[in-house]
Amino acid sequence: MEQPVTTPPPPPLIPGMTGSQFDYDYHMVLANQLIGQTFHSLIMAAMIRADSQARLELARAFPEISADLRARGHLEMRDSMRIPAGAEKVAGYVTGSPDIIWTTSDWEKFARAGRVRIDQSPDGALYQNGHADVHDIERLAGTPEKFAGLAVRRHARGWPNCPYGSTVALQAAAAALDAIHYDNAPPGWWHGMDAWLANPDLSIAEADALVGKPYLGFILRAVQWATPRSNPNTGVIGGTLASLNLDLSVADSTWFPAPPVPPELGWL
Repeated sequence: MEQPVTTPPPPPLIPGMTGSQFDYDYHMVLANQLIGQTFHSLIMAAMIRADSQARLELARAFPEISADLRARGHLEMRDSMRIPAGAEKVAGYVTGSPDIIWTTSDWEKFARAGRVRIDQSPDGALYQNGHADVHDIERLAGTPEKFAGLAVRRHARGWPNCPYGSTVALQAAAAALDAIHYDNAPPGWWHGMDAWLANPDLSIAEADALVGKPYLGFILRAVQWATPRSNPNTGVIGGTLASLNLDLSVADSTWFPAPPVPPELGWL
């Protein structure tokens, strides 16, 4: 039997965070804490049994999630191999050291989640050949200039493109794309390309507001707002970002959506 829900005391105010940011982040932290401490099994049961009472209790327990991010079609995307099993969208690396690359079994853990494959290699070979969805152009990964060349090759095949990086990295990628005269295409031929922004200085509310908006010529499909360094004490199922080495992004639910849930399983 599930234990009664008890509301934990508010976490300490994070230095430099405004009151509105604190309230929004606290609600999300609280919801994640409740998922981990009380309703994790209920969520799984609701998905497996299509238990209408469980779904009703879940909706009542998490009004912030049900009525806020979900209503806007934005989901939290977690980027780590220590991701809670119920995540709705996940991102994993297909290149890197053995402890970073996701295995087939890692991906299979999230069969009902939207899945995003990231290539962080300097040459971007897997990204170029369609075996990755995003090219990481942060420091020690790919470069904006290399990404631009890869983007042209994928564009010629009719494949979408998406760089991941900071504002500085995306600015450099935009400049590199502008410098390429693709098949006599007019300037700005690449405008509207997807991008995933990394900016840990944002609150979750600020990140959410950017999703789906034009940015430096791109359209932001995801915005990373929390990392173990920027938000070490943010709570998620099973621990904190620091203890789980977990990043959090807000993502458009239509960007690499989860597969349809069979009618017999149902959901909220």
